[in-house]
Amino acid sequence: MDLHKKLAIIVVLLPVVPLFAQFNFSTLDGAGFAMGGTSVAITSPYAAVHNLAGLGNLDGGFAAIALRQSLVSSDMNLYGLAVATPLPFGGVGLQAQYFGDADYNEKQLTAAYGMP
Repeated sequence: MDLHKKLAIIVVLLPVVPLFAQFNFSTLDGAGFAMGGTSVAITSPYAAVHNLAGLGNLDGGFAAIALRQSLVSSDMNLYGLAVATPLPFGGVGLQAQYFGDADYNEKQLTAAYGMP
């Protein structure tokens, strides 16, 4: 097989290979995924990470538990817990996330305050 045929095969098959280099592991809520990961108009417990100003518009207390199980590898599972509550002068939120397995993992703890 000559070089031109090899290059043609590589160019045709390269887009088929899945690339995970820019996959966003931090978005847990369905609304955030639906908005392309922006979450700028969402008022939820996840606002502690995605939209701090959204904490100021909470109507009541929220709590959420999330698990995103990867179909590719169990090493890429994401676990999350978020709570948020309104205050007379804004709102506060707390979110904890764990990503990975025993060999490699990332942990994130976020506390936030937002005003309307």
